[in-house]
Amino acid sequence: MKLEKYVLSKFDPNRPGDVALFREFLKENDTPECHLLFAEFLYATGKKLHVKEYAEHVIIAYNGGERDAIPYLANMYFFGEGIEKDIGLALVLFEKCGDVGIPDGYFSVGNEYLMGVNVPYDHRKAFHYLKKASDGGSAKGMNGLGLMYLCGFYVDKDVRKAKKLFAKARIRGSSSGYSNMMLIDECGPEFDYKGMMLEHGLIEGYIEGKDALDE
Repeated sequence: MKLEKYVLSKFDPNRPGDVALFREFLKENDTPECHLLFAEFLYATGKKLHVKEYAEHVIIAYNGGERDAIPYLANMYFFGEGIEKDIGLALVLFEKCGDVGIPDGYFSVGNEYLMGVNVPYDHRKAFHYLKKASDGGSAKGMNGLGLMYLCGFYVDKDVRKAKKLFAKARIRGSSSGYSNMMLIDECGPEFDYKGMMLEHGLIEGYIEGKDALDE
């Protein structure tokens, strides 16, 4: 934390020349934490020319045992940022995030199985990971699990339980949790939320056919 505060006070990603200065600083502070801070700094510059270098330093931090590098590496493989895209490896790393105490990682895995975006949908696995994310304190996990109860995906539809999960997510700062609570208040418990979510999936391009999420 002390190193992070020092870096934030000393280097500005919007200031010309600070990338070179940070590189020199890194030579004298060759630690996994500092490599990750430099990667974050490069990303904050917003310049695509730094993407490959960003990836290199995330990998150095990860190989050095820096726990906080895991979600960065997972996202790199997920989106193919500075490295070849590999969804399978990304999901392994997202699950590892959850295992080391970063519950949003479980959400990322669960959401993939819920929506069937890059992997075949599997609502049993989706429930497993979203519940782990929710139990771990992830607002995203609470919201995702709430959607499963709201729509009756894998579990019996339970609007009351869904609303409680959305409320917990909202307390933790989730705007989606708040929006979903308002949706329930507006539409009521008998509304066809499942049908609405299926249609939303089609609009967003998450799924190929209307029956894709219908179990």
